[in-house]
Amino acid sequence: MKRIFSFLLFFSTVLGSSLYAMGPGGLQWYYCGSRQMGMGFSGVALWDGLSTAAFNPGGICFSRRSGVEIGSSWLRPATTFLEASPGIYVDSTIIPSLTPLFFNAVLHVSPTSEEKGLSLGLSVNQPFGTSVIWPDNWKGKFISQEFTLNTYFADITASIRLNKKVGIGIGGSYGAITMISRRALRDTDGQNLDVGSVSMSGSDLTWGILAGICLRPSDQLAISATAHSPMRVEMINGLADFSVPTSLENTYPDQSFRTSFWLPGRLDIGFNYRPESRLLLTAAINIVGWGMWDSLYYDLETPVNSLTQYPERGYRNSTSLRAGGEYSLSEKWLLRSGLYLENTPVTDQQLSPEVPDATSIGLTAGLGWMLNERFGLDLAYQFSFTGERSALLAPAKFGGTYESLLHSVGVSMKYQW
Repeated sequence: MKRIFSFLLFFSTVLGSSLYAMGPGGLQWYYCGSRQMGMGFSGVALWDGLSTAAFNPGGICFSRRSGVEIGSSWLRPATTFLEASPGIYVDSTIIPSLTPLFFNAVLHVSPTSEEKGLSLGLSVNQPFGTSVIWPDNWKGKFISQEFTLNTYFADITASIRLNKKVGIGIGGSYGAITMISRRALRDTDGQNLDVGSVSMSGSDLTWGILAGICLRPSDQLAISATAHSPMRVEMINGLADFSVPTSLENTYPDQSFRTSFWLPGRLDIGFNYRPESRLLLTAAINIVGWGMWDSLYYDLETPVNSLTQYPERGYRNSTSLRAGGEYSLSEKWLLRSGLYLENTPVTDQQLSPEVPDATSIGLTAGLGWMLNERFGLDLAYQFSFTGERSALLAPAKFGGTYESLLHSVGVSMKYQW
């Protein structure tokens, strides 16, 4: 009876959290571990496991075992656009297949006794990313045909167990960023005709710091917090590649450009509660400083008058809440579930086809399988949707209703010793 009660408590807690939980979306990715993905992306709340290398530097020293983990997620995002009334035009994005990868490693350097210990963590992941691709001839082609952002980061941390209840961690985050922004070009005589397209591509290297703390006031409860600093991105040798007829190549020469922006800082706070040995409940809050991303302007070496830009972003900071749970069916099988809801940083005034983001609601499920004491496999599934969001991008006089959904599947393998 106790086990049945705990199992029901697990599902009622997770399902009841849908009114408050938030989750990943937009430009922010949390695909750094299939276990935490199956638990509503509540990664900072987990202190025991290899994903602590990505989410919880203060908890790495509490992890019971050293180990390595490698995995990936397969994402299928889709957005539909409906022209503002009285228009009846409808179009959809070309659905890409995105596969963010991750590698996590935890190494206990000195024995992690009840009182003290030193551990190291390494996480290679993609913390930000998006790919929004519209048909070349759709109605918003002069604003955006494609916006793709990829990031590749390595987080290296050291974690110290001060005593049986407190662990702290600090480290560096080093990464590479690539970006592509593509759109159609208008003619210069006012006929609003398509004369070709331009692809703006660039890359940069950047770095930041991260720090965290994990408190375990009892064997049943843990409280963790992790802070990531903002990171400056400055692309100084970007390439503006114009695809136009031969007769217009002198008017639209290929050239370099500059642009700069900030990847936001983040504060994650997590709670981990184990009411009985088979059941684990988690909750987390994420505060992301998107308010630092105020514009994205491409400064071309030779200005092109017909290349209309809409640089203003004016994003706001976003706050996310999330919750999840894990139930041990046996020594080898673990069942996971979670729910989330994420506020979008994009305001109505700046909602555009480049980043047609909106507040999203989603659910996750996961399964863990320990083949033996050392080797394990984790699977996870995510579904999220935004509902309809109507807005007008005033500078472009372009607006309508956007609606998005996302399916993703995650898998990872781990080896512990």
